[in-house]
Amino acid sequence: MGEEKAAKISKIAVKKLVNGSSGLILNDKAAEKLAAILEAKAADIATHAVANAKKHNRNTILEEDIENYAMTRGD
Repeated sequence: MGEEKAAKISKIAVKKLVNGSSGLILNDKAAEKLAAILEAKAADIATHAVANAKKHNRNTILEEDIENYAMTRGD
């Protein structure tokens, strides 16, 4: 199997997020996996936001473009 690309979202940030809300410790492999999943989700949201801004003839992505993702995708 090929080598996985490292996530751009840091393991430390993911560990703080999980630990702060649960009090549990997240091991390194789990943090890497969660970071990769969050990065993929963020890329999907960003792609949608870009398309939505372009659809409205804007050069700037607004909060409403992010909110539109949640409304149209049901997240």
